[in-house]
Amino acid sequence: MEAIQPKINNSDTIVSVPGKALLFGEYGVMRGGEAVAVCLPNFKMSVDFSFIEAKAEPLYSLSSDYLSRTIVVERNKLGQLLESVEVNEERNLACYLSGFCEFLQCVTLSVNVSREFSPSLGFGSSSALLSAFHIALAERFFSPNLIKQLSNSEFWSPLYTSLMHLQEGRGSGYDVALQTWAALNCKQEFAPTVLSFRDAAYGQAKERAMFSPEISVVPMSAAELGHMGCFVESGVRSETRRVLQNMEKEKIESGFYEQQKSFAKRFLAEPVLDNAMRLCREASHLALSSGLLPATESLQSFTKRCDSLGIAWKTMGAGYGDCLWVIANRTHVESIIREIAAPEMIVQFAFEDF
Repeated sequence: MEAIQPKINNSDTIVSVPGKALLFGEYGVMRGGEAVAVCLPNFKMSVDFSFIEAKAEPLYSLSSDYLSRTIVVERNKLGQLLESVEVNEERNLACYLSGFCEFLQCVTLSVNVSREFSPSLGFGSSSALLSAFHIALAERFFSPNLIKQLSNSEFWSPLYTSLMHLQEGRGSGYDVALQTWAALNCKQEFAPTVLSFRDAAYGQAKERAMFSPEISVVPMSAAELGHMGCFVESGVRSETRRVLQNMEKEKIESGFYEQQKSFAKRFLAEPVLDNAMRLCREASHLALSSGLLPATESLQSFTKRCDSLGIAWKTMGAGYGDCLWVIANRTHVESIIREIAAPEMIVQFAFEDF
């Protein structure tokens, strides 16, 4: 992809990226399967980018309320940080920039996250930040009017490069791809939108970074969506990178991944409430047998109470924490939370609100 000549004068860009919640396909999507996720309109990350012509060694800075300090990286340290095995915020910032390193030789970049949502929710705060960086840098160094028309290999390759650095070669990229797509295609105010993802490049020989997302809207009526329940914060934060590392070490049988693929495929074949409830129950059984549910008293009590009432639920994303998807209305779920005395469990989102 040939870059345009960047403007000499200073410029600012603001990018907003919605959060997402994975419904079906976790783990299976890492083996070439599909993922089904919903983009959440009331969880957004807004990021301000300031590009300044560098008079000396370019500096890149990132500030956020969720960081204890402003992160600053010099250009000549990017390579060293990317090769480091230590996980820290400086390395993360280098990863966000890595897909566009060659274009940042004469540009100082200041980034401020002006609106964000908690990483503890599991709604994709880190992938939203990576998405914002990709969109802002692509608009800066390539014609902004052509972004939506760029071919998969041209548009997605820099993002995939950054993702592989950030996740140390692990992960499917479904989250950052869906959030990037939603940021570019959804209106400023939109209803929850269910999307499907698959990587058409999965399994191909990778002489260079290859990432070819196929993303489409899953047709569901507003009435159908309104009965899809809610997302309940578990009070336990899941570290996705560590979870994936542990799963690899445990050498999970291939049948686990095939089942995860099946849940997504079967939902996409029949995206209706009754089918979602059936698949949630199957997925919760798989999560329990695979140890994906944190062994906290609150979560054990909550899920057992849901089971006794016939309420379908499942873990989301990599599991081990963050949020649960519970197919029941907000009032019912909140009454269960009060009954088991688990104030750390909070209904963060309800489809019925839209």
